[in-house]
Amino acid sequence: TYAEKRDLEGAMSWLAKAEAAGAEPIAVARGRSAILDAAGKFDEALAALSDLVTRAPTVDSHLLRGSDFAKLGRQADADADFAA
Repeated sequence: TYAEKRDLEGAMSWLAKAEAAGAEPIAVARGRSAILDAAGKFDEALAALSDLVTRAPTVDSHLLRGSDFAKLGRQADADADFAA
């Protein structure tokens, strides 16, 4: 796992393979976001969730991104996603 090895490139590679194999987009985005957050790449994590919302604007994708906004202290953005 990323937490054990701290291999960001390897983790992102596995997520890309999972996505290409047809894994649920929200599961891939959740994993990508969590790993990027753990690596301190908060803007990239948020971008991955924003991409998910663009591709699949579901309640779940908005809640996931809203949670990330809230974690970053961006409450107005979080509220907008939670209301979507």
